[in-house]
Amino acid sequence: MKNKLVDYFFDKYGFLSILNKNKKFEDKFKKFITEVISLKAENYVDHIFSSITFISSDEYSEILYDFAEFLLDEYSETNTLLCATAADNDKDSSQYILYDITTAIAFISDRKYETCTRYDKAAETIKNLQAKKVFIDRIIFVDEFFGSGDTASGRVRTFIRHLQDKKMAIIKDINFFVVASHVRSFSLMKNNIYVKNYYTVKVLNNVISKIEDDLEKNSYYYLNFIWCRLFSQAYKEKDLPDLGYGNCEASYYREKGSCPNNVLPIMWWPHTCDGLWREPIFPRYI
Repeated sequence: MKNKLVDYFFDKYGFLSILNKNKKFEDKFKKFITEVISLKAENYVDHIFSSITFISSDEYSEILYDFAEFLLDEYSETNTLLCATAADNDKDSSQYILYDITTAIAFISDRKYETCTRYDKAAETIKNLQAKKVFIDRIIFVDEFFGSGDTASGRVRTFIRHLQDKKMAIIKDINFFVVASHVRSFSLMKNNIYVKNYYTVKVLNNVISKIEDDLEKNSYYYLNFIWCRLFSQAYKEKDLPDLGYGNCEASYYREKGSCPNNVLPIMWWPHTCDGLWREPIFPRYI
């Protein structure tokens, strides 16, 4: 790599070398660096990279196997439902997590948990299981990433309402397993009166607002604003979230994953203001 700034970032941040195993990543990163240089955003990107929570495929595998062992120790398969937090028929990272957890369980045990791939079908699934003499009174919702926590809180309220609509007993043992959480969702769910346990491995903070120096902080906010003006301001009826959805200012990526929309969009937003594909360094399927 001949670009000195590219070399600097690759030498400093090991996660870039991991991503560079994908033969297309180097070209994407060079285009990203072109944006960085044109905006004189070297220090800003350095700060984002230094704040990143990056999960490699190896670490992700360890996280899932650790949780599978914990699950087998603490939760019986006879009364526990594992449920993805997906809300419709579209693909969702929570279903990926559910699949990988059950695969990890199968690798270390022959025990089988009941599963559900959509949170809005959980109450119906529990009722159908009751007809088969399988009585669920514990549920674990699983997902990869929670940002503001508003969506997760809404999932809990809707699940309880569905139980009430079906005239079923309210399940008081509601739990969550989330690979990574923004500090807002972590706090919100930990204090949710309906949630018994909230398990998460990584907790993230806002990467700009945490800066103590006001001059540096405000300069990064301004730079981020200018950078986002180079992008389309909406895509497929989804507005551009300058600071990530819910203003989470997250810096996060899982190897081979789909980037959460709570992450700063300079990392994943797909199109320029001219409607051209931007080739972001972190993919997100919108």
